[in-house]
Amino acid sequence: MDRTAFLFTLSNPHGLPPTKYSIKSAGENAIVPNAMGPTFGQYDICVYPNSNLNSQSFIKFPSHYKDSTGKGYLTFTGSTNFTTADIEIYRLANMWDQQF
Repeated sequence: MDRTAFLFTLSNPHGLPPTKYSIKSAGENAIVPNAMGPTFGQYDICVYPNSNLNSQSFIKFPSHYKDSTGKGYLTFTGSTNFTTADIEIYRLANMWDQQF
């Protein structure tokens, strides 16, 4: 578990300012490798393969992340299911992870 993991929104259907959502203290909170595709938390956000071609990807936020805005599963897209135009996942690399 990565206790520094977080979700964020830069824009959203509610007009909220850019917001960072921190993990809760228990459970699997970071990205969980899954046959379905990238999964954040316990299905807080689940991105299915070919997410740009279908609306199978879904949001069950907040499960393992703190909802500081009270918008729940509608926070990011205004809907439970969504399609993507593009998705990027970042991980901060520890200097000591590098092979020299």
